[in-house]
Amino acid sequence: MLLLVVNVVSALNIVEDKVNLSVDYQDFDDGDYKDYVLGQASFTVNNPDASNLTIVVSASGLPSTKYVADTKEVVIAANSTQAVSYTIKVPHDKDAGTENIGTLKVEEKGNAANTDSASLEQNTAMMLDFDRLEVDYKSEDGSETDKFDGNDEESSWDLDQTVLAGEEITFTFKYANSFNDKYKYGTFDDITLTIDDNDDLSQDIDDSWDLDALDADTDDSFEISFTPDEDVDEGKYELDITLVAIDEKNVEYKIEKTLTIEVDRVRDDLRIVKAEFQPETVTTCDEEVFLTVEVTNYGTDDQKAAAVAIYNQALKINENIKNLVINEFSDKVNTWKKTVTIPLVGVKEGKYDFDINAYIDLDENADYERVSLNVGKCQVTINPTTPTTADDSEVIVTVLNQTTASNTNTPTSNQPTSSTTVVSTTEHSYSANDFLVGAIIIAIILVVALIIVFLVVLLK
Repeated sequence: MLLLVVNVVSALNIVEDKVNLSVDYQDFDDGDYKDYVLGQASFTVNNPDASNLTIVVSASGLPSTKYVADTKEVVIAANSTQAVSYTIKVPHDKDAGTENIGTLKVEEKGNAANTDSASLEQNTAMMLDFDRLEVDYKSEDGSETDKFDGNDEESSWDLDQTVLAGEEITFTFKYANSFNDKYKYGTFDDITLTIDDNDDLSQDIDDSWDLDALDADTDDSFEISFTPDEDVDEGKYELDITLVAIDEKNVEYKIEKTLTIEVDRVRDDLRIVKAEFQPETVTTCDEEVFLTVEVTNYGTDDQKAAAVAIYNQALKINENIKNLVINEFSDKVNTWKKTVTIPLVGVKEGKYDFDINAYIDLDENADYERVSLNVGKCQVTINPTTPTTADDSEVIVTVLNQTTASNTNTPTSNQPTSSTTVVSTTEHSYSANDFLVGAIIIAIILVVALIIVFLVVLLK
């Protein structure tokens, strides 16, 4: 009988196929960690040998020389599996998320044949803190507010209740910058919010928005309101939400979520969609104003006994329009509209509130609106004119007090002329005789002057 002896060589091995290197840029500051942070790796090594082994841990194939990976010696007990930690200096270089950056290797000290390796993946923490998304909407039960944590691992969200068609929906995004405020390159220069409406819920929401820059260790919020399109069908609609921030090192942080909104239509859903005054601005000079009221049926039932009431006590307005037929939403004609004339003759300036109610079955209130009419003071503008006088005329201004015609006052520079002052002017023209007399006087003066000059010369 032959005895076969097999010599089995024990092999050192890394249990994980991939080793994760956790990197948090929040550790950057203005001191020791202004150029790099410490990435932490934790993995498991199995030593099947009957004796303790000293292993050497190293990393190779790293993206650049900015990564610094020293070797580390660790003793692994015989016939055991042991957790090993390893640290690498990591620069501010990679986007948030997971990316392969090289190879992690373990080797028995002094025995290069006993070795193993695994893929080394950098897992960079998210510095964009998507704190919360708040959704305000109306369901059949009334106003609703749902809140979602943007940092959770869930990629899809659903509203708790169905949304009534035709009602406004408001999104409020709350987000923050998690960088240390002492770090030089921690500002988010570019932040973009994108919502993709793949199911055509609303034309107003399928868009992108450039948000304001955000300094390190600060937060901000952004609000969007929209209304599902009037002709939207009942059912579920998905909105793809993407929030992206880029820091001063051109590193990107991206968060993606999908929000599902279910739209519902109820049987009785009559709403006042318009209540407007024309013209919008009126004064006590105006004789009338027009109030246009529009009511739409968003429900799935025809309203065969609808009614609308318009009321204002001060102006004695009490309009009651009954027995209206407003077809269901799917019908082409599902809106009622009327313009009411409001007399304003003798109305004083002030604010007048109008109460408008829409009813189904004549007396069951379906919707209510209050609109205000502001009546301003009548303003009359008088443009003053400036009297024109001839260049060669003498103008004499006489001011007469309108209340006492017999008293005549001449205005001075300290006495302004009011709008109740009567001003009269008298013009005197020069005749030919006046000019002749003036010429003779001037001639006599010149002759006398010449005689005096002549006598003075003779005497000398």
